[in-house]
Amino acid sequence: MDVTEIGGVPVEEATAERFVGARNEFLAPVALTTADLDFGKLDRAEYDTLKKEFGGLTEVPYDSEREYEAADFLPPLLQALLNQDLEIPEPVTLPDSDEYAYPPTGEDVPIDLTANCHGTTWESARAFQGQKEAAHIFLGEASIIDDKLHSSLFKPLGESGKLRPEGLVPGDVVAFDEESDWKRMTMLLHTAVYVGGGLFFEKPNTESAGEDSPYRLATWDMLVGPVESYVDGNYKAQAFRPAETLQPAEQVFGSEQLDEWERDHGSLDKPVLTVIEAGLGGGIRGLWQTAMATVPLEKRPDGRYALGHSS
Repeated sequence: MDVTEIGGVPVEEATAERFVGARNEFLAPVALTTADLDFGKLDRAEYDTLKKEFGGLTEVPYDSEREYEAADFLPPLLQALLNQDLEIPEPVTLPDSDEYAYPPTGEDVPIDLTANCHGTTWESARAFQGQKEAAHIFLGEASIIDDKLHSSLFKPLGESGKLRPEGLVPGDVVAFDEESDWKRMTMLLHTAVYVGGGLFFEKPNTESAGEDSPYRLATWDMLVGPVESYVDGNYKAQAFRPAETLQPAEQVFGSEQLDEWERDHGSLDKPVLTVIEAGLGGGIRGLWQTAMATVPLEKRPDGRYALGHSS
């Protein structure tokens, strides 16, 4: 990696580390690497510069004897998720729920639990607004986040087929749309969040059984590589800045499809969110359900945050 300094602070070593043992037949190989930047020991001025560069939310204290890395300066949530890979549980089927399926299938409703880039982006943007109580693991419906990005919740920062990090600030969202004659409900392919220092935080792909897609830090080239590979370069990139406090995922992505089932059978132990299956003509072909897990964050003695035990 060709990163020699950030904010005038020299980078002692910058490498793209491959996730050992990670496999994904769908993704371009660069998606299974993460940016690892080491600064070594810092003086107080250098520490303050990097803390500001990465958004100022780290709780890792200054210590003249500590050797720092870029991850030390991320918000608590991103520190806890960075380089983590998920283990996806088996879907569960709700008893006596067949009448709530859309379209009607004559079968009970299955609910899965997974995570994707859009859910990660929403939570990461909220992390830059100070949310640090828990990690919310969920699949964010693309059409919903696309709609929110183009609403008054966000300020558009312009678009370009070759958008660069210059001009972005920590917490800005970058969205990639496919450029195609084929029109769907949304053309949104991928989203990520800028964290500072020319780096982005993302989950490269939806987690699925047998395929790995760890949360990672990426340079612009690392971020764009898998997108370019997937659509042969036919994309545009847009940047958006949150203009308001973003609501919790349960309110934004929540589903009402099973409300009546819950009234009759009791509340589910996790929030249920909406997944939309678009039809060939752009309409809604089906509505599906996905759960959201809540994982508390724990602060370690060194000031870094880690994942606790999920609920």
